[in-house]
Amino acid sequence: LTNIKGGGSFGIRSIIEDNEGKFWFCNSQYRYTIYPAEKEKGLIDYKREKGFEGLKAANGGEFIYYLSIVEDNNHQLWMATYDEGVFKYNLSAQNGSEKIVHYPVKVGEKDLALSAIYKDNFGNLWLCTQDAGVYKFNGKTFEKFTS
Repeated sequence: LTNIKGGGSFGIRSIIEDNEGKFWFCNSQYRYTIYPAEKEKGLIDYKREKGFEGLKAANGGEFIYYLSIVEDNNHQLWMATYDEGVFKYNLSAQNGSEKIVHYPVKVGEKDLALSAIYKDNFGNLWLCTQDAGVYKFNGKTFEKFTS
């Protein structure tokens, strides 16, 4: 599941099952339908499908790798990358410009290193950073949380 074009493999840092029952394994290129394992063989059967169409990394790459992912109350997927901010993928949007939204997370011009995104019981989105504290989504951007 983790082999990439040109060889190599990446580590699995995040898994989510979306509202359609599809699984995502820390990249936006593919999603998977997982079938029950065959008891005699003990193997997992799966079908790989195209992931997010048209999602480009901030550096122009074909797709993004993310460290953490959550699905919000509106069935939108929020993906925290290490140093490219957060991407929101609206599963139900018809318009391409609304389907994918990129939220840079910076202090000045410096991109913050992120480690996780979390949705609380009220639907608020929170970001953990490597060395800049906690950030909370205010409806337009992620801002530093202060108590």
